[in-house]
Amino acid sequence: MGVQMPESKPGDALEPFDLVAISSFTAQIDEAYALADRYRAAGVPVVLGGLHVTLMPDEAAEHADSIVLNGAEGAWPRLVEDFRHGRLQPRNMTIGELESGLRWLFREVYNDVEVARRQRHYMELVKRRPEGAPSGVIKQ
Repeated sequence: MGVQMPESKPGDALEPFDLVAISSFTAQIDEAYALADRYRAAGVPVVLGGLHVTLMPDEAAEHADSIVLNGAEGAWPRLVEDFRHGRLQPRNMTIGELESGLRWLFREVYNDVEVARRQRHYMELVKRRPEGAPSGVIKQ
């Protein structure tokens, strides 16, 4: 059962759970790690996932009993079954999820490279514009 947690502060009491799963973007990863560390200190197993965890799995593993890479949809049923039988795996990822993750990563890197290439091209055009010329005029 998924529960949306309200914002919690370090001194707040923890809600009781058998297993805690936290997904986070990079912008909130410090808060996610802090919450994960608190639950682990209380003896509750923690699973971390999300984009940051996929890109920084070793870092995330320091704050979790298990991490999910490339999305939980395919890994979650197996992860819950493993938890129920006391065999929670430190990393959860299927080959299909790995392929999907690699395709996503390739698209992101390609997009970043393409944006950088276009920015460099635009900057070259700006540098070649004659002093005082309207923005559409390029020096030959």
